[in-house]
Amino acid sequence: MIAVATIWHITQEQPLLPKQEQVTINIASKTKTPASPSKPKFDKTTQAPDERILWQLFNSSKLTLLQSTISQWQKQFPKWSPPIQLLTLIHKKQPPSSIANRQPIGHAWNPLLLNSDINQVISLVLSQPSQHCGQLQQLWNGKNIYHYVNSQADKLNLLTAAIHHCHSDQDRLNLIQSAQSYLDITYFNRLIQNVQPMFHKPKDIQRIANIHYRYNRYSLSQSITKHNVPIIEQLLPQLTIAIKQRKDVAIANQLGWYFFKQNRTISINWFSAALTWQPRHLDSAIGLVQALYDNHQNTQALDLARHFSDHPRMQPLLASLLLAQAQELYDQHDYQNSLNTLQQAQRYLTDARPADELNAWILWQTGDQQKALQLAQRYQPQSKGMRELTGLIYYKKAWQQMDQKHYTQAEASLNLAQSYSGESPEGNELKAWLDYKQSPKKYSFPELFAYKEFLAAKQYAPTPSIAASITPSAHLLQNIDSTFIETGILYRSRSGSAGTSRLEIKELPLIGSRYVFSNTHEFSIHGFRSELYSGQVSKQDCRSIGSIGLNANNTQMKPCFSPFKNSLSNGLYAQINYQHAGKFNPYFSIGSTPMNGILGPSITWNIGFKQHGDHGFWQLEGFSKPVRQSILSYTGMQDPYSHEKWGRVMSTGLLATTLIQLNQDWSLYSESKGAFLGGTKVANNLNLSQSISLAYNFYFKHFDYFSLGPHASIQHYKKNLSHFTLGHGGYFSPQLLYNIGASLNFLTKEGKPFILKGQASAGFQSFTEEQSLYFPTNSTLQSLAEQNLQNQGIYSKNSQLGAAFDLELKGAWLLTPNIQIAGGGGFQQIGNYSDYFFAANIRYYFKGRVATFSTDIPRFTFKQLF
Repeated sequence: MIAVATIWHITQEQPLLPKQEQVTINIASKTKTPASPSKPKFDKTTQAPDERILWQLFNSSKLTLLQSTISQWQKQFPKWSPPIQLLTLIHKKQPPSSIANRQPIGHAWNPLLLNSDINQVISLVLSQPSQHCGQLQQLWNGKNIYHYVNSQADKLNLLTAAIHHCHSDQDRLNLIQSAQSYLDITYFNRLIQNVQPMFHKPKDIQRIANIHYRYNRYSLSQSITKHNVPIIEQLLPQLTIAIKQRKDVAIANQLGWYFFKQNRTISINWFSAALTWQPRHLDSAIGLVQALYDNHQNTQALDLARHFSDHPRMQPLLASLLLAQAQELYDQHDYQNSLNTLQQAQRYLTDARPADELNAWILWQTGDQQKALQLAQRYQPQSKGMRELTGLIYYKKAWQQMDQKHYTQAEASLNLAQSYSGESPEGNELKAWLDYKQSPKKYSFPELFAYKEFLAAKQYAPTPSIAASITPSAHLLQNIDSTFIETGILYRSRSGSAGTSRLEIKELPLIGSRYVFSNTHEFSIHGFRSELYSGQVSKQDCRSIGSIGLNANNTQMKPCFSPFKNSLSNGLYAQINYQHAGKFNPYFSIGSTPMNGILGPSITWNIGFKQHGDHGFWQLEGFSKPVRQSILSYTGMQDPYSHEKWGRVMSTGLLATTLIQLNQDWSLYSESKGAFLGGTKVANNLNLSQSISLAYNFYFKHFDYFSLGPHASIQHYKKNLSHFTLGHGGYFSPQLLYNIGASLNFLTKEGKPFILKGQASAGFQSFTEEQSLYFPTNSTLQSLAEQNLQNQGIYSKNSQLGAAFDLELKGAWLLTPNIQIAGGGGFQQIGNYSDYFFAANIRYYFKGRVATFSTDIPRFTFKQLF
């Protein structure tokens, strides 16, 4: 469009050449031609008009008709344009006139130049060095000539040519200023690059820099508003330095908001720069506060906001920041500082509700339920959070009332809680707990689990909603009542004199099975094959065994017997057990001593119960069991002189056991026993014993209990029957034995793949064995002993003081859901005797188990050896 304006201007402004310079040119022949006819003619079928007609009109000076013809042809032939040489001659031939008079001519020439080649137009501009640039610009602006040129490149070329055509820097600057309206950002920047070398004065250089900056700044601002990312990315690198040099707060803030969501760090930098240039600029401060807060720089945001706290526009933002900080402190459970910050926020809040709601939660957490409830109920109609809090407060009340055994009030509070919060897992759990608390017989699972009555616990397992909360997990008891079969081995070695007090027991094999019926009734049967070995009875013992060679019909002693082995190779026996699992736990068993011994087997039995309570248990048991301290005391011996059989001592009595949980950490254990001992041709005896221990429980992570404390025990036998002459029982029977020391007991967690149980004690012991007759049940032999023996047939008194030890470890491991192994070992030192023992067992469950419990350690482990 600048080209059109240039040509139009030249047409109006340039004077005609002198007469002698006027020539007539024929474009086709390049020769002089005669005058043209009065009216032009052309062939409508041709693609372009016959330009010779135009030259004829020109040579005839018929300029008006010439202009009309050119206009008509441009409409008929849109792609055609008049020869530039012709246009130039027309301009020269027209007479000078004022601008006002030239406007009609301009209107006539505008369509004439629309399709002119832009380079030809530029050539015309450069060919008129005398033209005044200010008039040119004024004319262009008045006629909107730029709108005739669509190409930005053409506009740039025309403007560049026009600016070079100007003789005044002021005119050039005016034309550059005007170019902002017609060039886009890319071509305007190119125009600046093209014309900058034309300016040399510092003032003009600064002015063009200002024009350039303002244009680019305006373009950047508009691009940010319209989110024109390509233009922003083009301009921002060019303008960054200039923005900072000019300290342009407005554009810096606009950039801060532009980058607010994209790049918080850049956003903060722009807002910070703006605030540095104008430290009290409120808009910059607001932007920076928000950017800092969104970038989790809460402390910096709050500090800055406080510096502008006197501005009404900053106060809502400051209130929000303080409220957010109060919430953060609340989430960190710092309720006091949260409350302090909340009170600061309330000074700037116009709506009290957000602060009141948070205050209600703080009151709830700090235990002021009544005030919390008042605030929550005020806002609960329009606030879901306050409805939730109201429900929580009533839930807590219900829990407290249940713990206080106010079950009716607890149910009312539960109903209120559910009316605000609706049905919830917590509500279902609380309801289950209320049912449990009000029906302890029906829901006694936790107590039974704690009492280790796992069969009963499985039957009384609570509803799933609370089972996981009060036990390790009810599913661990899956198939704990499964039937099983098992086999194993038991072994014990007791020190002593070979052939007499020494004892070795092998239970190999042992087999057994268990069956549970009606959920809690457990029945088991086991068979044992026992091997007993005491060693070789040598000639050295010939005056200490049986009748010791005394002859009732002769004062002379019988000669010593031949050495023999004291053993039992195939002692078979069985045992049947029953117990009922529960809080009250009755049980009994019946069996026998091994067959194939010197003396026939005796019946063994025990019957008793165990009563669990809130603070422990107590147990009472009647029993009759063999004394397994020697072959003589266990199955009997035969006198190598008279072939008389004696021994097989049975201990029949009562055992009372109590465990009292003194408090959360300390417990007291007591065991009292009284028994009568008697055997075949063995003197009767009485045994009394008492032991007591105090233990402190250490709550280690993987242990059910781990207790340590002092213990003491005392034991008394009426008679010393520890020897191997007729009438003696061959068992350790001191008239006084006491033991003082410390003991450790532990059990690993129930319900794991494996479990370990152990005990260890160490201390000192003292015992005294009084004098005893050689033959306490045979006065005849006793008289002969008094006559024939130097010690007059009396065993001497024996007292000793020494160390005592007891160590035992056993456990079970579920290898697969159906296979479980168990075993253990131990050592003990009592009196003059030491014992080593171990056991191994494998068990097959007909239903798959998922965990191991302490009750899976076989009851006969070690017990069957003592």
